[in-house]
Amino acid sequence: MTDVIQPPVHLHAVVDALAANPALPPELVRRLFSYRRGRGSVAKRGDLTDDMTAEIIAIDDPWFTHSLALNRGLPQAVRMTLAGHPDPAVRAAVVVGTEGSPRELFERLLDDPDLQVRVSLA
Repeated sequence: MTDVIQPPVHLHAVVDALAANPALPPELVRRLFSYRRGRGSVAKRGDLTDDMTAEIIAIDDPWFTHSLALNRGLPQAVRMTLAGHPDPAVRAAVVVGTEGSPRELFERLLDDPDLQVRVSLA
């Protein structure tokens, strides 16, 4: 018998549920940034602060940043930042939730060198 306690098999589901919980305190939201399975859900939270979005972008994980770009509650300044991201999948994901976005965002994506970004915009 070993003293090491194995994580429960449903741990990923628990972390995803925590990430979606609107009552989760900001310090615990930040802790989920380092947990790989919680990245997608936590990046789509509607209550991310500017510091949190900057932290997610700084982590520079393509999947995590892509999930952030899909967040419909992002401030327009963050959308403009992500529209200049080097990963075309992230730039294409910025198109989600662009309703009410400034003209500059559309112009930037319309002239994107990657075809998939332009197709997503269309």
